[in-house]
This record gives sequence, structure tokens and C-alpha cells, in this order.
Amino acid sequence: SAERIVNLVWATLALYWIVSLEDILVQEVVYRFYRHSTVTLAMTDLSWCDFDTKKQYWRKSWTSKSEIRAGLEDLEGDSLLKWTLLTNANRGLGLGSDEDGVPESLSMELLLIPWGSLTETGIKELGPIAAKSICKSEWIYHMSRKQRHYFFKYYPITASQMPWGGTIALDTGHWEDSHLAACARIIEFSANKIEELFINNNRITDDGALLLSEALKHNHTIKKLWMYDNSIGDTGAKAIAGMLRLNGVL
Repeated sequence: SAERIVNLVWATLALYWIVSLEDILVQEVVYRFYRHSTVTLAMTDLSWCDFDTKKQYWRKSWTSKSEIRAGLEDLEGDSLLKWTLLTNANRGLGLGSDEDGVPESLSMELLLIPWGSLTETGIKELGPIAAKSICKSEWIYHMSRKQRHYFFKYYPITASQMPWGGTIALDTGHWEDSHLAACARIIEFSANKIEELFINNNRITDDGALLLSEALKHNHTIKKLWMYDNSIGDTGAKAIAGMLRLNGVL
């Protein structure tokens, strides 16, 4: 129908505009205003003009409309996956192709993150979309030690995927077992060469101690570990003792 053709044209133009924005406008904005910044682009509030049910599938697509929409609106979703859902005809909307059922409307959010002046409040207000957009080079070269500390506080899962080395100081009283689970992932990643770990004065329980003990069993880089003044009981203490029998470095 004419309505579908118009929607397809608009969606295709939007796709090319997004690509141009990413390649030209965003880089120019960063260059002019913030040399050390992150730019994140989010697509939300998608809607379609045609009827939509959970069981209806796109032509030539492996994914239902409801799953595509859920993937695009998921704030924790991977950016590359969202791009695939937007552009791939087999797995998503197929924007720019001749497929039916393109979105009638959507919202786009553009956020510029200036690392030179970002405080703890600013990092807390980033939200999961912006947190997902941080890459390893920004983590290493643009973020200060304090900013990494705050980033770990509010986005431990994303922070655990970044490179770490030297000393990890988590002795400020903010950390719980959920943070220690992320810390365990950092320890288990062989590329991270951590030498000291401070997790004292926190709210870590037996569950956190079990996670940490498992991660440290075969670690050969951490030489010093501080973990006093927590809420670790007999079960956690036994797990730590068992770990020390296997770890010949601590």
C-alpha cells in the first residue's frame, strides 16, 4: 500500500541519516566541544502501522515482532545486537531493504559524555544505555581512577568487562555480594594482572566469600588480599581456607 511505501522510504532515509550522524556529525561535535568524550545513540519507543501479535513473524525472519521490539527497547541490550535487529532482514526489521513491516515511528536519544568533568552524580545518571557504550580505550585513556571506581559502583557488570591491573581498592563500605560477583569475573579473566585486592570494611557475606574463593583458587598474580570487617561466617571462612591451600601466591 501507499502507506507502507511511505513508511519504508522514511525508515530507509532514517537509516542513512543515522549512519551519517554516526560517521560525520557525532565526530565533529566531539572534536569541536569535547576531545575526550563518549557519544551514545539509543533507539526507543518503536511502533508499527500494521497489526502486531506475539505469534506473527517477519517474512524471511527468524525473530517475531515482539522479540525484535523487546530487543530494541531493552536498556541492557548490546548495541551491535540492536543494530542487527534494525538492519538485518533475516533477524530483524531489515531497514533499507524491501521487507514489509518497518517501524512507523521511533525515538532516538543522543548523549554526549564529557569525561573531563564527569562527577559521581553524572556517572550515576548515565543509565544503562550510556554505560553499555563505554569502550576499553575510553576506560583506559579517558576515565580517571575515581571515575572507574564510581562506574564499578553503579554498573558492576559492565565494569567487569573492562581491563584491570595493579590494585583494586573496594574498601569504602559500598560493596555487597553483587559487586563481588563482578570482581570475581575480573579476577578470573587471565589478561587482568591484578596484584592487590582491598575488599575490607564492606557488607560481603558467605555468598560473596564463596564467589571470591572460587575465583582465587588458580589465580597467580594477586599477592595481597585485605578482607577484614565484613559479614563472612563459618561457611565463607572454610571456603577461603580451602582456597588458600590451593593458591600458592597469596
